[in-house]
Amino acid sequence: VVETQNKPPIIEWVKPEKDTVKINTAVTITCKATDPEGGKISYFWQVITGNAVLTSATTESQIICTPRTLGAVILRVQIIDDQNLADVRDVLINVIN
Repeated sequence: VVETQNKPPIIEWVKPEKDTVKINTAVTITCKATDPEGGKISYFWQVITGNAVLTSATTESQIICTPRTLGAVILRVQIIDDQNLADVRDVLINVIN
């Protein structure tokens, strides 16, 4: 019997609907990810740089972000499969007046 080793999930891309938004304007960000074994993927979003409100479930593949500060806002998404293997990607949103 040959056991196959679980491979980590892969983030294919993370894209905001717009790269530049006005302050206090909501933007949708989507993460496209796959698990090589077809297992369940959990999503975890967080703000790394800047001030922003995440107004949808932070455990889904798509999130709504409303930046509250000018400049760069960086969000991080971490995905984890059912064997606790992970992948991480950051996304930058430029916030203007």
